[in-house]
Amino acid sequence: MARFANWTPAQKGRHRGRTPPVPSGIITPTPWGLQRMAPYPTMAPAYAHTELDPATQTARFFDGRG
Repeated sequence: MARFANWTPAQKGRHRGRTPPVPSGIITPTPWGLQRMAPYPTMAPAYAHTELDPATQTARFFDGRG
């Protein structure tokens, strides 16, 4: 710990909160879980628009026909 005593705050906190940069020219391996991932399915809602009912303060859902 004594060897860090005369470091400036910039030197102490240079990589705080993030990983240090990788030097250019070094190829990093692909994360192991990347091959296991699949695209997340997108789902469209079954309604066209919503409105807030002023009397009950609940949402009302309407399809394409109203």
